[in-house]
Amino acid sequence: MIVFCIGKTEKHISFTRKTFSFLFIFLVFVIVSVVSCTAPDKFTIGEDIIESQTDLKIIDTFKVDLSTVLLDSLATSGTGVVLVGDSKDEEFGSVGSKSYFELAYPTFPTLSNTSVFDSAAFILSYSRYNYGDTTVLMSVGIHQLTERITLNESGYLYNNSSVAYSSEVLGTKLFYPRPESRDTIVSIPVNEFGKTFYGLIKTKDEVISTEDLFFDHFKGFAITSESGNNNAIIGFSADTNHLSLKIYYHIDKDVPDATERVIKIPFGTKSVQFNGIQYDLSKTMLNKLNATDNVVLSSQTGNKAFLQGMIGLIPKVQFPTMQNILLENRWKIVKAELVIAPVNASYSLYKLPTQLYLYNSDKHSDMNSLLTLESGTTVVSSLSVDDLYNENTRYTFDITFFMTSELSDSYFDYDHGILIGLKQSEFLSTFGRMLIEGKNPAVKLRLYYLTY
Repeated sequence: MIVFCIGKTEKHISFTRKTFSFLFIFLVFVIVSVVSCTAPDKFTIGEDIIESQTDLKIIDTFKVDLSTVLLDSLATSGTGVVLVGDSKDEEFGSVGSKSYFELAYPTFPTLSNTSVFDSAAFILSYSRYNYGDTTVLMSVGIHQLTERITLNESGYLYNNSSVAYSSEVLGTKLFYPRPESRDTIVSIPVNEFGKTFYGLIKTKDEVISTEDLFFDHFKGFAITSESGNNNAIIGFSADTNHLSLKIYYHIDKDVPDATERVIKIPFGTKSVQFNGIQYDLSKTMLNKLNATDNVVLSSQTGNKAFLQGMIGLIPKVQFPTMQNILLENRWKIVKAELVIAPVNASYSLYKLPTQLYLYNSDKHSDMNSLLTLESGTTVVSSLSVDDLYNENTRYTFDITFFMTSELSDSYFDYDHGILIGLKQSEFLSTFGRMLIEGKNPAVKLRLYYLTY
């Protein structure tokens, strides 16, 4: 604990409210100007102007309890991205993603008797998102669903949702991912399936005569990882411009206008497309986490806390000794900061999040509303990187409003913790990850407050 004494205590001075307000504003200005470069035993203000019993205390030794929470579920429907593949590493275990979607009911062309089927393929375009090692070959496949995709009562599907699909694979693709190339497509051939579909169109089969009959027959599709050797998860755009089934055909060459033609069946309803996530923590320090026992202390995980989107791993901080500030007779918080640092050398392959957000939590470790400043602006911290020594890379959050609100009734609720996470849209559609250091350096609550 560092204590700065302001003024001398030669005699007691009783401030009026107006005098104290003026002094408080003056103190804050001077604190910001000189606190970082003034030795504790030399930091005095106004000793020739006014004598005071007011102290500025700066404490960064409050105990902070750090843990990792496994959230019950995350809504992954309607995000506009297909995620498919597998990845594994020693710290976070193995994780995989399958994506479920349906096609739209289009207007089908009238095919002449001289038209001839050529080929068919599902066409996907990279979203530019990837997670894991993209330098090795990966394999993905297409399966047909055996039941319709149905949203739950809340209108969502989740990372732990699934829809039954046929074990028969319609087509597979073995390729080297190029996720940074948005205009580059991945074409998964489904020739047998496409030929059957083409026949239904050509004969104007009843199956495609109405939307209801169409969806009774073509309930939807699942894109899956088809190889146990995959070590990357790739994102593809889920919209009508970037995901479709294309059936290629031509008019018989004996006909004068012989040309290649294509029937495009586009991506369907965005809200029912979702990503189902599978993960295995059994061989990691998080092996005790499960749906019923969803919190593990950092003391049990090598003094680390784990953050990873899509799976629902999220660090939690709580302040067990914060009540002690109430032992002061008269006090006022000037500023409160939460400082966290990533585990050193843990982000060479997996990039650190550029920004982190804070969420209110409770004794059940639920992820509630975003923390805000007094102005209502969301509390967010951008990554500060120490490129020179690689020792002071960190995130610093302003949690002044959180602290003053919690202490406003002279009681600090330990169960009102803070979750450290990604932006909500990223949490639901990426595998953004981070290891938070819990010991060297420890997570810090830095408190600036006045006693008077």
